[in-house]
Amino acid sequence: METLSEMLETVRLLVTHELAIGELYEAYARRFPDQAELWRGLAAEEREHAEWLDAMGHRVEAGELAFDARRFKAPAVRSALKYLKRRQEEAAAGGVTRREALGTALDIEQALLENAYYRAIAGDPVDLRVVLDTLSAGTREHLARVREALDAVRDD
Repeated sequence: METLSEMLETVRLLVTHELAIGELYEAYARRFPDQAELWRGLAAEEREHAEWLDAMGHRVEAGELAFDARRFKAPAVRSALKYLKRRQEEAAAGGVTRREALGTALDIEQALLENAYYRAIAGDPVDLRVVLDTLSAGTREHLARVREALDAVRDD
């Protein structure tokens, strides 16, 4: 099992990652006002995911919860954060099409599932499994909503 500081650093990275995804979706809401409801809804849910992870971090800090922090690859999360920042800058500069924005969101949500960030594993404490299962379900739902919106897009 990792040290307390390693577990807390992992949780902080994951919280930051969820918030960065939400900020990107907010940028897309500003860029595509006719789709603002979709983007703002996704952004709000990303903030909620961050809150769940933050609450998990408080439990880790209090000694009530522990997990194997190595399963969340910190360098990969840091790389994803840089990617999200670049996508936010592109959106703010108006340099992204609707199809590209939806494609980026699709890639983000798909990567979360493929990398199994939030897949609960045997041996995880029940409280952790509940949070991870809820995050996985939310990510699958985001993927479906983004895919549906992408299918409805005409070339811009």
